[in-house]
Amino acid sequence: MKKNIILMLLTLFIGLIVSLFAKFNQSMKLNNNNIFVILPFILIFSLPILKFLFPFLKNMGIGTVEFYPNILKSILNWWCRITEK
Repeated sequence: MKKNIILMLLTLFIGLIVSLFAKFNQSMKLNNNNIFVILPFILIFSLPILKFLFPFLKNMGIGTVEFYPNILKSILNWWCRITEK
């Protein structure tokens, strides 16, 4: 329950940052591509929070090169278990 509340507050905070940045761009008549300036910062700060909230992501190696092969292996294992039944 506590993790769900923290996750909800985190997503609301990220949404607030993105919406404020979009509003700032609109009021200053800036280019819409400036949103891509803030996205790396959101990803950098959300990675440790994701590792803390979801320990299985830490075991899969999120933030490393091995993450995508590990997640594909886990999806294939899950699919094999479902199709065997």
